Amino acid sequence: MARTPEGKVKDRIKVILDEWGCWYDMPVPGGYGRSTLDFIVCCNGYMLLIEAKARNGIMTSRQLTTSAAAKKAGAKVLLINEVVGWSELTEFLAKCKLSPSLLE
Repeated sequence: MARTPEGKVKDRIKVILDEWGCWYDMPVPGGYGRSTLDFIVCCNGYMLLIEAKARNGIMTSRQLTTSAAAKKAGAKVLLINEVVGWSELTEFLAKCKLSPSLLE
């Protein structure tokens, strides 16, 4: 079955997160509880949320509200689409791996 453009972006993100040894979850929205972004990631004790979009897509107003709340709590948040976000992702993961783990 053919992948959607957004599905291809998500597949590429998963490959990168796996290469860096990150834990991640991709919650399936069910209409209950809080809204979240596409990926919830932990790398060396650091929290990252990622919203994936096709082409040069942007976050919805609800996703921006979620993003702001996560940032306020100290999480890093990235928008990754076919155009932007890739270098920011690898830079963040490199910093996480070079920093002392927050979990020790």
